[in-house]
Amino acid sequence: MPDADRLAEIRARVNAATKGPWTVDQWEIHSLTGWVGETCDVADYPRSIANATFVAAARQDVPDLLAEVARLRARVAELEAAKDSFLLPWAHKLDAKSLDNFVIDLARAADAPLLFVVDEIHQTVAQWRELVATKAAETGASDGR
Repeated sequence: MPDADRLAEIRARVNAATKGPWTVDQWEIHSLTGWVGETCDVADYPRSIANATFVAAARQDVPDLLAEVARLRARVAELEAAKDSFLLPWAHKLDAKSLDNFVIDLARAADAPLLFVVDEIHQTVAQWRELVATKAAETGASDGR
């Protein structure tokens, strides 16, 4: 996966190129404002057309791919930031019996009518999180999320 510097180089080339969309007329590449270039191999006409089509499509494909990389990286960062708010920061403090009871309670919550399942699971997790926080406060432990 390209790093941020590599993506910046690609984005700079995209921004410097003639604005799109680009189209192909045999092996010549055109934009809305005129001729962009050509890829001509007289010994291999089908390849010339394929190359021109690839280059012309890259004018839109590359910005689309850069946008997708940015979206996915933002989502990864969002998930990385949220991982501490999930179960593990407090569930690992449960002893085996309590963890078993927690899983049983989650299973019961998941058996609720479909309309209420998410709320039931949120309530169950909140109750157990509070239980862990209370126990942590009683024993002087920290981080009872």
